Amino acid sequence: MRDVFTARTVAALAPLLADPSAAAAPEPIPTVPHEGGLPLSSAQRRLWYLDDLTEGGTEYNTGVALRLRGALDPDALRRSLLRLAARHASLRTTFPTVDGQGVQRVVPEPELPLRTADVAGLPEARRAEAAEALLTEELSRPYDLAAGPLTRALLVRLATDDHLLLLAQHHIVTDGWSVGILTRELTALYHAETTGEPDALPRPALQYPDFAVWERARRAGDADAGDLAYWKRHLAGIAQLELPTDRPRPAVRTTAGAAHRHTLPAELTDRLRQLAAGRGTTLFTLFAGAAALLFSRYSGQRDIAFGTVTNGRGRRDLEDVPGFFANTVVLRGEVDERATVDQFVETMRTTVLDAFAHDGVPFDRVVEELAPPRDPSRTPLVQAVVVQQTGLAPQPLTGGLRVGGHPLPRPAARFDLVLEFTPDADGGCVLTAEFNTDLFDAATVARMTAHLHRLLAGMADGPGRTLAELPMLAPHEQRALVDSWNPPARPARETGYGTLPGLLHAQAARTPDRTAVVCGPVRLDYAEVARRAGRLARLLVARGAGPEALVALCLPRSADLVPVLWAVLASGAGYLPVDPAYPAERVRLMLDDAGPALVIATRETAAALPPECAPLLLEDDAAPDAADTPLTDADRLRPLLPDHPAYVIYTSGSTGRPKGVVVTHRTVGALARWAGERFGAEGLAHVIASTSLNFDVSVFELLCP
Repeated sequence: MRDVFTARTVAALAPLLADPSAAAAPEPIPTVPHEGGLPLSSAQRRLWYLDDLTEGGTEYNTGVALRLRGALDPDALRRSLLRLAARHASLRTTFPTVDGQGVQRVVPEPELPLRTADVAGLPEARRAEAAEALLTEELSRPYDLAAGPLTRALLVRLATDDHLLLLAQHHIVTDGWSVGILTRELTALYHAETTGEPDALPRPALQYPDFAVWERARRAGDADAGDLAYWKRHLAGIAQLELPTDRPRPAVRTTAGAAHRHTLPAELTDRLRQLAAGRGTTLFTLFAGAAALLFSRYSGQRDIAFGTVTNGRGRRDLEDVPGFFANTVVLRGEVDERATVDQFVETMRTTVLDAFAHDGVPFDRVVEELAPPRDPSRTPLVQAVVVQQTGLAPQPLTGGLRVGGHPLPRPAARFDLVLEFTPDADGGCVLTAEFNTDLFDAATVARMTAHLHRLLAGMADGPGRTLAELPMLAPHEQRALVDSWNPPARPARETGYGTLPGLLHAQAARTPDRTAVVCGPVRLDYAEVARRAGRLARLLVARGAGPEALVALCLPRSADLVPVLWAVLASGAGYLPVDPAYPAERVRLMLDDAGPALVIATRETAAALPPECAPLLLEDDAAPDAADTPLTDADRLRPLLPDHPAYVIYTSGSTGRPKGVVVTHRTVGALARWAGERFGAEGLAHVIASTSLNFDVSVFELLCP
């Protein structure tokens, strides 16, 4: 594939075709007897294991829905389905367990049951809804892999000359490419049944079990070594994609699903095709690139990884064999919004070609080799998938019947999010977003697809623009964000609440003898808090603390906590609370992620820190001779501004890796101003600081009074 896109002229391709090694035909896949227990393919083995583990889940139920308009002969359709099953071993295969391992067993007699339902008697307005409910119900019925059959049909009568046919299957015997094969052949068989003419279909030369046996022998060698080496290099240090969800991620992954469909018009699709053709790439590359940009903006990550699916049929003799060949590969790359669209498309082109060039190794083998940390709440390596599907080819009129496609319900979700692009009859493209309903609301996914539409339009409009210049939000969303969520900020000097050290010293100057802190028998007035904070702040500045730096606080709750916190703020640094009771893994993650300039602890709490950490021990605070006067910008490493960080608090991590949230002096100052206006000085005279320093409520309790 890389040669086709790199050597883009006949003259460039000719030397490649003349290479004897390139022209050598591969050895044919031999046929084998379909008797007894045959081995599973690599792809089948994973689905068998998951089914055995979950005792018959439905997330791998799939199929195709067809709209049949015209006079239908149900009996001829039933006979056609049986003939289809007789042609292909994959439609007659079951998966019993032998000695604890799954095997595939081909049943000689075809069985493909056709169930019928009739909604024609309902009011016209309710027929479509009732039919969709029937399709959803069928797709939600579990399969017994050991007993079969693993292909079922449902025929729903909408009217005398209007029917829906669902060919439902377990994914272990089919994939997206197979759907096209089965639809094409079923149409030909029905035509033969209704007209008496021969079906003109060639007898299959190869069956899926033949491939499974051949593949097992091939995998016994080191055929995957080169591909595995590539994936181990390419995916080293891969990070999970952290898309914001509407609800916390369940501890154990769920599969409740739904789908939202969004149409990309023909005019936009044509312009995207022209953009792709002019840059020697495919439409899928643009879809994948726009999705990567969308994921980056939603997650705030630059290193983006998501999955896609290849058809797994790298040989001509497999093109007409139905079965589960599809393989998941990972697309990973950096999204740099300073790059132009043209530069980004070239990067994505390389990413896609590299991934497709190394798709010979099964995805499960890649996961096994990389051995990422087990997380039952997520699918391994990728949580989002982007796929370009082949649209259903127009079927000829057969026996007075017109055959067309029909959208398939998605009652189960295999990933957090799947974005499928499928050509439609009008020359445009249907974007189907399959999503996990325990994570996302339908409105969120609808908004997401609209954002993706705008990014694609921006790429087509201006390939010379940078990614940062591509619009994603609709005008009303932009107004909501800019005008409503971010009203014009008041100048700091106008409010008098520019930075927090200024607040403390203003309060200490007004009420030096007023009690500021009470902790057991210890009482500190505002003057004493300001003195202690000023002395420690000078020591912190000497040790490298200052604006735009962080100082971690791993301290017990005592009267010293408040002066130390104010000392960090007075130095110009932001504080990072680290609870000594946190697990060691979380403490290390926070310190590694935030990179504080200093860590302050006591001899007791220092034990909670990583061994290599060298904290400043509070008991060793040696600045008794420091001046008591407040620090100014002349004393700090650089001027302290209202938009500098005041503190960083990490999220719980309940929806993935904990993330540090930075809050500025301006924001906390606005909170203090609001509290003063809302409650007054008397109302804030006695506030109990009972909340852990690791939660935002503590800011109100410790900083606002």
